[in-house]
Amino acid sequence: MREARHTRPRGRAGQHSAGLRYVSVAMLVMLVFQYGLGITLNLYVEVPAADAHTGIISEIATAPAVLTVHAVLGVALIGTGILLVVRAARAGDRLLAVLATAGLTALGGAFGAGEIFVRNGQDTASMAMAILTGMALLCYIGTLTLATAAGPEGGLPRRAPVPATVPAARPADRAHYPAEWPVSPGETTGSWFIRE
Repeated sequence: MREARHTRPRGRAGQHSAGLRYVSVAMLVMLVFQYGLGITLNLYVEVPAADAHTGIISEIATAPAVLTVHAVLGVALIGTGILLVVRAARAGDRLLAVLATAGLTALGGAFGAGEIFVRNGQDTASMAMAILTGMALLCYIGTLTLATAAGPEGGLPRRAPVPATVPAARPADRAHYPAEWPVSPGETTGSWFIRE
């Protein structure tokens, strides 16, 4: 008996789903910390005037501790975002790649808005940084959801193959019919009943 062949595509992330999940979780944890640090900076920390026109390296080296951690974490988020885009592209899933790229773009925008805020303290830059960080958070929640849905082996469990042809029912399956069927070459089932 031939069995039907199932060519089910592997899940959204394929064999890369575990790596995508780990990186997505790392991104989400870092983003939550970054959000908290950003709120703390905005409400309680004043950026020194000397740091307002320096580059990112000087800012990390000379700024208050909270701003230094915020800047270092921002660089780490950009690097991790690039890694996630690469993993999503290798997984071969377009939606995952789009979400990871959108998250990285939002992070880049938030990073740029943060630099503008450090330089001139504009409230609009702070608001843009918060909104873009929230958008990145949503994108990475999406990547984690899709990578988790792919499962540990990159797909839904495979079902047992379905036979291509259904076998004929055995006489035992037809208990309500007579045990012996007509055996004469020209005899039909109806004539057998009439004969009986």
